[in-house]
Amino acid sequence: MRQIILINAGTKTKKAFASGLNSTSLKVIQSKRALIHLTPTPKTKIIYHNEEIDVADSYVFTRLRASDALFCGILYEHFAACGIPTNDPINFNYPHSEEKIAQMARFVRAGICIPDTLIVREESYISNRDYILEHISFPLIYKLDGSQGRNVHLVQNQTKLDALIAIKPRHERFLLQAYIPNTFDTRTIVAYGKILGTIKRTAQAGNFLNNVSQGASVEAYILTEEETKVALLATASAGLDFGGVDIIHTASGPVVLEVNKSPQINGFERVFGQDKVFNTIAHLIETKQYCSM
Repeated sequence: MRQIILINAGTKTKKAFASGLNSTSLKVIQSKRALIHLTPTPKTKIIYHNEEIDVADSYVFTRLRASDALFCGILYEHFAACGIPTNDPINFNYPHSEEKIAQMARFVRAGICIPDTLIVREESYISNRDYILEHISFPLIYKLDGSQGRNVHLVQNQTKLDALIAIKPRHERFLLQAYIPNTFDTRTIVAYGKILGTIKRTAQAGNFLNNVSQGASVEAYILTEEETKVALLATASAGLDFGGVDIIHTASGPVVLEVNKSPQINGFERVFGQDKVFNTIAHLIETKQYCSM
């Protein structure tokens, strides 16, 4: 073993760990000052004080999760995927694991293309400012967990970004994502590994959000074979039996924005008919076609 990565330990614990080691190095980090960079390649990078942490041949020991349980849980899932041993399996259970921020890292591990994404909180924004400014460009998307387009902002400059971070709930993680210009996106409803249908959503003039709740128009859309595979894989990667997959369609292929765990279906039913979604789900359950993905 090359090193032990010690997360969220106090001074006394750090000294005790260091004195107990002979040839193994000790890397100490505070999770609140770390960020995760998810690239479209896809690749996951852990950044601390503007430098990428090399986790190869490591053991990870987390002392406390405190107010950063979501982020520590995302880290633990990443370590497990890399074959890095860790302490306390309970750390894999964490609040908001079904939400959009946690989903992004799972999509990357599944090989799904997403916008270039940073998972940040206010302390890591300050501690890694040089790295962040080197890897973002404006306009960009600033996003907190939420639904119906709430807490999603198209940010035009550094001043506006700083202002949004200053007023967000304390300690809450947020996403900084590359903005992908588009004329529409699609929402695909998936239930128990089956696609129930897809709608094309086109934003109102002057609005960058394609959400129906934000006034977008809707029409039927037929997915390509590649897009179908991506929608099903994204739902499975998010750990959902029932979800709404939002995709932007680019020249290089589909880019997944998120999978909604309790999708709004008003626009879908406007196209495919009232009660279509839950009538179908009821039939799948009754006929025992409900195996989790």
